[in-house]
Amino acid sequence: GTISIEKKIEGDVHLMTTEGNILVSKLRGHNITLQCHDTQGTIHASELLEAQDLRVTTAGRLRAKQIHGQNIDVEVNGHEPGMQNTVDNDDDDDGSLIDISSLYVSGSGGAHLFVDSSTQTTKGIRVKS
Repeated sequence: GTISIEKKIEGDVHLMTTEGNILVSKLRGHNITLQCHDTQGTIHASELLEAQDLRVTTAGRLRAKQIHGQNIDVEVNGHEPGMQNTVDNDDDDDGSLIDISSLYVSGSGGAHLFVDSSTQTTKGIRVKS
């Protein structure tokens, strides 16, 4: 089912669901892993995801206000074309499969954002700043 965390969590975090969404406000730690295997599910971070090593995997979509990290890996695959968004859009959400308002990479790390090439959509990845 859906995982919903309305407050801030600090520390290493691993969240996984096979059905539903992952809805968080603020997660901060060294290692954070978020996995949503529902093809109509959304991972939504309304405030911040911050980790030295951040791994996000979803069969639906990712929406995040801010992502900070050293090694950032985001993969979206298996998305169903024409799916209904099950999470209310915020004002800055343009509906892309990976939609990040602010992305900050620190140190000598990097960010890898990937959308499965078989996904049929006009909006794959958007990073505003």
